[in-house]
Amino acid sequence: MRLDVRRRLQLPASPPSVLLRAAWKYGVGVGVAAVMLTAGGVDRVQPNGHALASNVLPTTVPCGQIATDANDPHTATWTAIKSPYGTGSPYNLPVNTTNNTDPGVVPCDAIVVPPDVTLKIDASQGPVQIFSHGAAIQVDGGHLLVLGTSEVNSVLFDAEPDVASWIGITIDASDATHLGNASLAFTSIQHALNSITITSGATSTPDPSDLTKQLPYGLVLVNSGIGPSYFDGIDAIDTPVRVKGQSTVSPDRADGKFGTVNNIGSQGIKLSWSPAAPAVTAYALEIDSVAFGSSVPFAATGCLPLQLPCSAGFIGNDAVLATFTAPNPPPVHITRSRFYRAGSSPTTTSTATAPVLPNPRKPASGPGSSTRRSTSTTRPSTWRTASSTTSGTKTGSTPLCLAARSCTRPA
Repeated sequence: MRLDVRRRLQLPASPPSVLLRAAWKYGVGVGVAAVMLTAGGVDRVQPNGHALASNVLPTTVPCGQIATDANDPHTATWTAIKSPYGTGSPYNLPVNTTNNTDPGVVPCDAIVVPPDVTLKIDASQGPVQIFSHGAAIQVDGGHLLVLGTSEVNSVLFDAEPDVASWIGITIDASDATHLGNASLAFTSIQHALNSITITSGATSTPDPSDLTKQLPYGLVLVNSGIGPSYFDGIDAIDTPVRVKGQSTVSPDRADGKFGTVNNIGSQGIKLSWSPAAPAVTAYALEIDSVAFGSSVPFAATGCLPLQLPCSAGFIGNDAVLATFTAPNPPPVHITRSRFYRAGSSPTTTSTATAPVLPNPRKPASGPGSSTRRSTSTTRPSTWRTASSTTSGTKTGSTPLCLAARSCTRPA
């Protein structure tokens, strides 16, 4: 059995475009990254550091559009033992411009999943690992389907150990008829600048737990782990998102192992919803049984979920930040989730209208968990993080709730 241990010895060097777009984040990110390099959970066995097939050669994925299966030009299947490149896991992605130190090497900022192509990463035959020297996986009007099946047969996206970070997964629309989408199950995404960025506006994607079903979201994550991430965990613009984990039987809340957002430099989940957003039939954002600021890797055996101090982590700013500028936006739904150690606030939502607040409910309990203190429906509500001296103010008609069971925006 081969166990892969990843150590990060340097801070990420961010491309100029990132710095100009989010200069304020960079200052926060660098400080948080310094903590991440020594925090529990960063220098541990990877979530799926399982045995890999010893007779399978690793795959070097070239720059540009990905190769497709021999008999199917619309699908590229990566498994533990085979791929269109004739080799299997691990899959090694190119070096990007930021990380390139060799003048003789032409950098590559992304491998590309083009329109009408599905990159299917299937771990049913064994764990699949994808390591990047910096290049992103860009879903440009195509589809990303990541099918981990258990904590053993899971999928890992991570930076190569000789670089501090990689760009992450980006999902966009190549044109008005090709809206990129992504579904992931039993997947861990680590050491990206932003783990997932989606701007496509897609409103449908397959259920990774049941491929016969379609879900009304552009991005779906099931039983997966986000982080460490140097800036945001998930950054979604005008695209509905669902993140679902597993819950314990009693209490019926996130188990802290399958469905986590942890060790994030800035925002855990960030959603921006403008007048250009598509019409949706469900929620703009659904979070079910997810633990923020605490996690245990899939393969960990010496630490129980939510056990301190080994599972401890943090969110640099808000665990969830949702900003709505569109009139009558769709609701946000949070249920059976736990919030720990958010640097600013557990949840923040803002719109131009007055707040509408549901009845107060007690949040998930635990060290560093968040409590809610409501004021009235005529002024902003205040949520306070018990482990922090700061508090966040939430305004708007789409309240986010820390409830023992669930709460949604009233219709």
